[in-house]
Amino acid sequence: MDPEAEQTLLALARERGMKGLRDECRRVRHHATTEADARARYEATGRNRHARSWTELDGAGRLDARLAPYDFARVVACVEAESAVVFAEARRAGRREPSAAQEADALVALVTGASASSAEKGRSGGKGPGAVPHLRVDAGGAAAREAPGGRDL
Repeated sequence: MDPEAEQTLLALARERGMKGLRDECRRVRHHATTEADARARYEATGRNRHARSWTELDGAGRLDARLAPYDFARVVACVEAESAVVFAEARRAGRREPSAAQEADALVALVTGASASSAEKGRSGGKGPGAVPHLRVDAGGAAAREAPGGRDL
């Protein structure tokens, strides 16, 4: 990186805002990166992949995933396609929901095999693997307990 570029970058931030500055910094870094550096960074994303799940105190399930760029693009493309189907179905039924909620519904449909796009392509449209949630409640009915294995149910 060029330490003399401070004034140029500050001017760029004033003209194009933070997004423009961020884009320019990425462009400069990209041109300063060797092919070997880029390949090593790409391979590291594959080695550092993960998918984690947990249950929050209110019972909502959460997911976090770090995927290699190619796999991430495939997942996002599938969720976006299914989300369009979920959106159309919701509109036909007169429901208006945030796009993030529809994307969550699309993800569930894809993972459980209940997606409309899967059924259209001749894939199994079943409910997927069965899951039975268990909730333990104290005598006052106010607190869920942590289940064995560290997962809140």
